[in-house]
Amino acid sequence: MTRTYFVYGTLRPGGRYWRAVRRFVVDYEPAWIEGFVLWDLPEGYPCIEPGDGRVFGDLLYIRSGDEAEAQRIMDDIEGLDLGLYERHNINALRLRRADQKSVPCATYIYSRARRDHLYANGRWVAEGEWRPPLDGDDE
Repeated sequence: MTRTYFVYGTLRPGGRYWRAVRRFVVDYEPAWIEGFVLWDLPEGYPCIEPGDGRVFGDLLYIRSGDEAEAQRIMDDIEGLDLGLYERHNINALRLRRADQKSVPCATYIYSRARRDHLYANGRWVAEGEWRPPLDGDDE
């Protein structure tokens, strides 16, 4: 079972779904990943896909013994059963660590089967860090 997750959107501390997972998290820290690009979807959440970019987010460290339940909840939020996202093992880099050793973790990548929706409706986030839309924001 995975104990570390790289999150870049609604599962981040302070995000819409943070409350659903925070009881499992023993620590978190800012991080980034290479080789992915970030998109903002009109449904109000982001996604990533492989590409030539860098994405910023957080590493969530899950309490030992809670891995299975935490993963089930995150998989539900990310719509794995619905085919919205796929869980993948990757490596992330800690943002505030000088040693820059990579951390094995899991993350959620937008499903290949939904890329047409992404390209037709998504907005590429060039800076690599997603911010949720403000209430009443037209964009």
